[in-house]
Amino acid sequence: MSDKIFEHPKISGIVLIIIGGAILTYNLKRENRFNFEDFGFLDWQAFLSTWILTILTFVYGVNLLIK
Repeated sequence: MSDKIFEHPKISGIVLIIIGGAILTYNLKRENRFNFEDFGFLDWQAFLSTWILTILTFVYGVNLLIK
């Protein structure tokens, strides 16, 4: 399955950037996205993992576009 990514790196890079943009817009349009008063451990974990996922999809997408 990963061979398909390397066969068409530009298309895969564009798809990853679109997915990263969709996650970013979803995170920014949520209500109370930066309300940290009642955050528990799992809330912090979910918050950090979505932002890390967004950053990694952008970086990997740009990396595939440059190849």
